[in-house]
Amino acid sequence: VYITHNSTRDDAPNHIRVRKRVPREIAETWAWMCPAGVYEIPEDAPAHGVVDVIVNYTNCVQCGAITAKGGRLTTPEGGDGPLYQNT
Repeated sequence: VYITHNSTRDDAPNHIRVRKRVPREIAETWAWMCPAGVYEIPEDAPAHGVVDVIVNYTNCVQCGAITAKGGRLTTPEGGDGPLYQNT
């Protein structure tokens, strides 16, 4: 996120709409396909069954990956999306 110079605020409202309690297989898929580390599975989560996903929405670079697996992105507060700059 830092390298992209994405402008975010830690107190911005969450713009990612996903269930927080999902089967571990789905949580692992979200964590694997997200390039920004938005989705985390707690270390003490069970190895099988349902887990509670931690969503670090301020890390989101709005790549759209979550929409492929049942989630939904909404436009962040105040805008049109990320403000990428060439580096």
